[in-house]
Amino acid sequence: MRGLEEIETAEAELSLSAAEPRGLLRITAPGDVAHGMLPPIVSRFMARFPRTRVEVVVANRVVDLLAEGIHLAIRAAPLRDSSLVARKFMPFSVGLWASRGYLQSKGTPKTPADLEDHAYLLFPRFSTQTLRLADARSRIEIKPAGRLAVDDPGTMRIVLLRGEGIGLLPDYLARDTPLVRVLPKWTWMSGALSFVYPGQRFVPANVRAFIDTALAVRDGAS
Repeated sequence: MRGLEEIETAEAELSLSAAEPRGLLRITAPGDVAHGMLPPIVSRFMARFPRTRVEVVVANRVVDLLAEGIHLAIRAAPLRDSSLVARKFMPFSVGLWASRGYLQSKGTPKTPADLEDHAYLLFPRFSTQTLRLADARSRIEIKPAGRLAVDDPGTMRIVLLRGEGIGLLPDYLARDTPLVRVLPKWTWMSGALSFVYPGQRFVPANVRAFIDTALAVRDGAS
């Protein structure tokens, strides 16, 4: 009897997971992801699956997915909750960026030490007064002076685009902008964005479809 119930349950779950995506999908992401890469993914997902609705919860904190009714999160933080599942989405690195106008006016640093002669934009969430950079062979610490501190990646991108100086930025925020990578061999940190969702016996159709859509956008597939 138990075997029959398990078969019926498995068949029901398979049918549900294979169903056309529909209904509400609640997604959470930090501001920099939500402002940058998320909008085109959401647009393609909704165009492809007209029976779905999407709610984006922008939060620069680790959201309790179950308590807040979130179906899918995009995170860079390590997964600490064993009840959740993580699937790698996109590697990233945080490096130094500036506008072409700024570099044409002030010159382009050739070494990390040259940053001390430039308008360095502080990012308290990424670094303190000490800037630690690494390349393939070594690490270095410098203390470039800065008059302006910006504690939000999206705002930092805007300030950099205005030509105010050189600052740290995740590469996924600099793509498709006129910003130029400064000292491209040197990186402040590297990591990966991941999809995170509650662990369950099957992945809901709209969650699977959104992840597939995001991967297609990432890979430039039509």
